[in-house]
Amino acid sequence: MKKYLLIAILNIVWFCSLAQDKDLGDKEYVIVKDYKPVLAESNKISDTPEGDTAYSNPPKMNYNIESRKLETNFEAGVIKAVKIKDEPIPKLYRTLAKLGIGSYETYTGELFYNTARSKTGQAGLHLKHFSGRPNPLQDRTGTFSQNKGEVYGKYFLDHATFNSKFVYDRDAFHYYGFYGSHGEIDSVITTKPDETQQRFNNFNFSAGIKSNWVTGDHLDYDATLEYNGINDLFEVKENNFMVRGGAGKKFDENYFGLNLNFDYFKKTEADFEVTDAYSNMSRYIVNMNPYFKRDFDRIHLNVGFNFALEHNSGPVAAHFYPDVKLSVPIAENIVYVFADVTGGLMKKNYKTITDENPFTIPSVKLTNNESNDLVLDGGVKGNFSSKISFLAMVKYTKISNMVLFVNDTALYVNGSDSTVHGNMFNIVYDDGNVLDLHAEVSYRAGEKLTVSFAYDYLNWTADVQEKAWHKPGSEARLMLKYNLKDKLQANVTLLSAGNQYGRSFTTDIIPQVVPVKLKGYYDFNLGLEYRYNKNLSFYVNLNNLFFSRYEQWYGYPLEKFNLLGGLTYSF
Repeated sequence: MKKYLLIAILNIVWFCSLAQDKDLGDKEYVIVKDYKPVLAESNKISDTPEGDTAYSNPPKMNYNIESRKLETNFEAGVIKAVKIKDEPIPKLYRTLAKLGIGSYETYTGELFYNTARSKTGQAGLHLKHFSGRPNPLQDRTGTFSQNKGEVYGKYFLDHATFNSKFVYDRDAFHYYGFYGSHGEIDSVITTKPDETQQRFNNFNFSAGIKSNWVTGDHLDYDATLEYNGINDLFEVKENNFMVRGGAGKKFDENYFGLNLNFDYFKKTEADFEVTDAYSNMSRYIVNMNPYFKRDFDRIHLNVGFNFALEHNSGPVAAHFYPDVKLSVPIAENIVYVFADVTGGLMKKNYKTITDENPFTIPSVKLTNNESNDLVLDGGVKGNFSSKISFLAMVKYTKISNMVLFVNDTALYVNGSDSTVHGNMFNIVYDDGNVLDLHAEVSYRAGEKLTVSFAYDYLNWTADVQEKAWHKPGSEARLMLKYNLKDKLQANVTLLSAGNQYGRSFTTDIIPQVVPVKLKGYYDFNLGLEYRYNKNLSFYVNLNNLFFSRYEQWYGYPLEKFNLLGGLTYSF
């Protein structure tokens, strides 16, 4: 077929070539469509091979692996140990001396002496003097003098540390305050050379031992013996003996412990005091605190109780307090929720009372200890970042035998006691409670800047007394410390307290109690220190920059602005 088609095409070409010499003239040709050659259908022979795959017969093959050791001549080179440069050990100075002088004939001096580094023990000496002649009231002397001497030491055993300390404190001052509208105060004791002077001598000695095991599979223990003795210018003496001990051990994931305390104290009467059943009274407290601690995954739990026995003027009284503490993280290592149910017995003797209010009358009758029957608190705490931490909590405390300070006004009320004139404080006992809303936040940027702020809203309630005397409605504290290249250091402190009340009486035939509001205050202080070198520095403290004349105790206003400056030297 292909052969005939090729012959036809060649004939047409040859005929057309012959016709080129003829004149075709004017003719019209109509082309209907393009030529499209078409091949007829044909049978195709497939060349694809086909095989029979219905069964297979693979050959059997056996392999034998022969182990053969490859001999090498490789020798490992010696790697030298990396040398780490030793951190320089900072030099420790044995002695630090501080001297200062300020307004109101204020003088201060302080000395610290410590032994150098030792693997066997440590010992030190601390001496301090601080005195002044402020005049907060024009016709009253506020002269005071505070002196302290302290010797302390530690001895390191293989798995325990023995420690001991002896402290002597001498605190002399004047009852410079006044009561109500009375501008004159007669002699408290007319036989005294200085009728308004008071002086406390306090001696304290303690010795104890505490374990310091590195691992947790040993018995932890702690034991301390302590003695405290105080006397004053009015022949009051008080001796206080204390024995404290505790032990605990971890069993698997559980830690069991027990704390035991014994506290004995006795106060003698003042030289002008009228002797009664509450004079020269021996008192004691025995406390036992078993507890259990465990960490459940991320939950920290402490369960125990406090059992206390106290003897005062009457029969022995027993107290039972819960001791449960729970902490749960709601964001790992960031925010924790906590809740506590606790309580406890607070010792109230002549030393603790005068530490809180030194203007307490020496003949004060101490017949009870303060009992926190129930303490409920809970809140959140944590860290916003590596520099910022916070705490927010609500705390409720139910109190029995709450100690409240009131001006001793027996002379003005009944005119029968010529030894008290309103410028000393006595105590009254009352039951009550306090609600504390607490918040605090702190910021720390290394050693350069530290800022902290804390605020407490306090709602005090007394069952019998008209007010919870001398209990402020709020407290706030702002502290800032700034270090400029270890040369200049600034310390800023702002202290604040809300309104509180002192107790007064009317001048009626039958006097009536009158609460007297003591206004809240702000106390702004600034301290600056310039470090001339590693040994020598200069400082100045500017106190009460708001020039506030406020009263912490009714009838006892404090001085306004005062300053103190001096130097420190290490050698």
